[in-house]
Amino acid sequence: MKKTFIGLLLIMFLVTGCGKKKIVKPESGNSIGDTFYNYLLNDFVKQGGVLNAASKIGFINVDNYKEPIMYTITSKMVEGAKKYYLTLFMIEDGEVYSHTFESNYEQSIEIMYHVPEGKYKYFIKEDAPTIDKYLLIDPELKYNMKPVPGDDAAKNANAYRAEKKEYRVREDNSVYEFTIDFEEIELGMKNDLIIETNVKEETFEMGKKGNLFKDLFFKNLKKYKKIDEYITSDVKQNVEESLKKKEETKKDTVNGLKVGDYTIKYGLYSACVEDYCVDFELKEDGTVIYDGKTYYVSVKDVDFAQSEGYGNQYVHPAIILGDNPGEDSAYHFTPYGAVNGCILTDGDLTCIKAK
Repeated sequence: MKKTFIGLLLIMFLVTGCGKKKIVKPESGNSIGDTFYNYLLNDFVKQGGVLNAASKIGFINVDNYKEPIMYTITSKMVEGAKKYYLTLFMIEDGEVYSHTFESNYEQSIEIMYHVPEGKYKYFIKEDAPTIDKYLLIDPELKYNMKPVPGDDAAKNANAYRAEKKEYRVREDNSVYEFTIDFEEIELGMKNDLIIETNVKEETFEMGKKGNLFKDLFFKNLKKYKKIDEYITSDVKQNVEESLKKKEETKKDTVNGLKVGDYTIKYGLYSACVEDYCVDFELKEDGTVIYDGKTYYVSVKDVDFAQSEGYGNQYVHPAIILGDNPGEDSAYHFTPYGAVNGCILTDGDLTCIKAK
């Protein structure tokens, strides 16, 4: 498992801007609306934000945020190629903060059922030709909107590392998580993590600046809905049916060895160091045949950190191979941090993958 410096952060799309502005004196009787409106047309544009007549604007209600979150979706040509921009805006402690995501593909904000939390959540979805990306909005608002002082930067980075969720879904609906440390962690299938609701947020086009736009802006802000208002009985029924189908499928799967949150199916695998591979067979009798030798299997927490100072960050449940039952050895393999098609890793060079 490779370690990277805490300060090296990667989000789903390139961050192109962030800013803030204090709440202004109300002009329309809606202080929140005036603040967003003035920030959007003045500070945001001055800071290099992308805004034009075709820009779409919307408002969403996110857990733990009293005020609505505003967002814009727009595009422009850059050196002959079309670029897409989605910007989030929030008001916190009397100030406005903005954060922009740039992509080569269209982006939208959609409501998904997030299976690990058992809740309906907002995601930024990017539609790419072969891999769709789903970024959970909550951690972005919590950690990527406001500038962080130098002394707190490492703490903020670690918290973001733990909470960020960016799922990348292939054409066969298999999913891997893309982390801020550039790791690709295999997670299973799409419906193990997110279930589409086909509910999209309501937006309006900016059009030309002026009174017409201002009227549209405040009307849409006034009528924006909380997330629960989008979850109709039909949406709930579809999600419940997907969850039921997932549970039925799980019962039909081949038994395997439980390793933390993962189940490693019994069967024959390849254990590879670069291009050199040997057989690795996980058997139902509690043994593994590894490179022709039989070992007993146990599951324990192992520290995979390659140097000191990481605390429990790299302590994961792992398969341990021993010459006798319950015995430890140098062979430790974990599904946590397994990347690039690996099912298990020793945290260094060995990749155990499907044969």
